[in-house]
Amino acid sequence: MCRAAAVKATVAVGRMDWMRYLVWRTKVGMTVEYQQILVERTHEGRVVQVTLNRPEKLNALGWRLFEELIDVTDALADDRSVTVLVLTGSGDKAFCAGADIDDVSDLDGRGFRKFSGQVVEIYRRLRALPQVVVIAANGLGFGGGCALVMAGDMVIAAPHARFAQPEINVGIVGGAALLPRHLNRRARAFEMVLLAERIDAQEAKDLGLVTRIAEEGKLDEAVTEVVAQLLEKPPQVLSMAKEAMVRGEAAADNVSAFALQQDLAAVVFDLPEREAQMNAFLNKGK
Repeated sequence: MCRAAAVKATVAVGRMDWMRYLVWRTKVGMTVEYQQILVERTHEGRVVQVTLNRPEKLNALGWRLFEELIDVTDALADDRSVTVLVLTGSGDKAFCAGADIDDVSDLDGRGFRKFSGQVVEIYRRLRALPQVVVIAANGLGFGGGCALVMAGDMVIAAPHARFAQPEINVGIVGGAALLPRHLNRRARAFEMVLLAERIDAQEAKDLGLVTRIAEEGKLDEAVTEVVAQLLEKPPQVLSMAKEAMVRGEAAADNVSAFALQQDLAAVVFDLPEREAQMNAFLNKGK
């Protein structure tokens, strides 16, 4: 499902789905000819996998990769036929090692603000997508790569995955604002940012950054299992449940968050797919 399938697909999808993929790109307005990501559409079009494809650079973030990620998230934002987005990296070493040093080493403060702003923009876009975003962390997730991990709704990690915000070692402030919001231990977030300490997959799971850890060599299978479970849920309800959680996290207080959930729940309750799901549950075992 993940890295192996993406590599075999070369650019996007298997031959059987190639024309469907081209039609989809045209329909949703994808305009960039991709050089640094692979896009694969499976499960009758309900799942899109995007693979960061710079293995020689440990899938590092640069201007071109930003452009391509913005293009594909633009397309997905307008395509409600897709239920799940899987984001992973090419190769076994890294999911994403952070900023490409060649793109940032000569920047001044204004230029770096623009560069880091692209990381924030990708994070914002992934969080705002109607699809459930599953991160398949196949290796290192450092710096901006860790920010991409934090943008996921579910994170499935390989056992050898490692996560860090090491920017302070090269004189950059990174992860300082996001990390405390995504870990369940504020003190550990401070250690990771101020001491540039890395954590392994198990600690990342303990801290709430990672959802599940795959067995050795079985990341693809673990992701496939989670995706299959998600596809069993009514897609519009799934999307609105994600929206309620993401917007609820940003609410001023618990009462405001619950009020938001009530508003979305009322909309969901009138959906035909909600009624069908309820009837299927009530008739189960009869």
